[in-house]
Amino acid sequence: MFFRWDARLIRKEYLTDKVIYFEFTCIPNFSFQPGQFVTIKVPNRNIPRAYSIVSVNSTYISFLIDISPQGINSKYFESMNINDTVEIAGPYGLFMLKNNNKPKIFLCTSTGIAPFLPMFYKIFEEKKSSYDVTLCFGTRFNRHDFVYAFIKQYFNYSSFKYYRCVSREDRNTFDPKNLNVNFFAGRITNLLPILKNKNIEQFLHSEFYICGSNEIVESIKNTLLDLSVLKENIFFEKYN
Repeated sequence: MFFRWDARLIRKEYLTDKVIYFEFTCIPNFSFQPGQFVTIKVPNRNIPRAYSIVSVNSTYISFLIDISPQGINSKYFESMNINDTVEIAGPYGLFMLKNNNKPKIFLCTSTGIAPFLPMFYKIFEEKKSSYDVTLCFGTRFNRHDFVYAFIKQYFNYSSFKYYRCVSREDRNTFDPKNLNVNFFAGRITNLLPILKNKNIEQFLHSEFYICGSNEIVESIKNTLLDLSVLKENIFFEKYN
């Protein structure tokens, strides 16, 4: 079912200097499938933009928004105050979990984590699935890993593995005490051949979910294809 409403900002929290967590008022009976998005139209722009849904309840709908592009939308979000409004419409999209027991590998940078968070909730809190789940999150610096706070509860599941791929810090700067995080000095595309070599059969049998900028999605997709992953096991949704 499609919805459209004027949503009021009720929470705004900086997670890094460029990533902000937002909660807006939600209308009754709104529902979505993990991985879907809505469009948000800000007052000073006629064209709505797509934003993946992080969570929904009877009170609010939440998003992670990267303000680093400094375009019309990101500047507006940066300047928003509590009780300011935007127009939200949706849900849209077909980027959703496949209903099977294949191992799943999630690959993302920055706010590309957003559609994966409700997917993880469905996998671990609802399904209690036994298949392996791997998250590879790419960031430039350790301090930009805002994702950890959202996923730390899933470290209780032995089937969940987390790789933090840090491209601009040396391995020696990582915290060896954090045993839940597999640190990797490099990009996600550099990590993928290593994951394949660890367990070739499982890697090639896995499903791969990708989210990030269109350039990052293309780069990761092409790397997977070069590693002999079948096209039908690679899932993503490009946004305007």
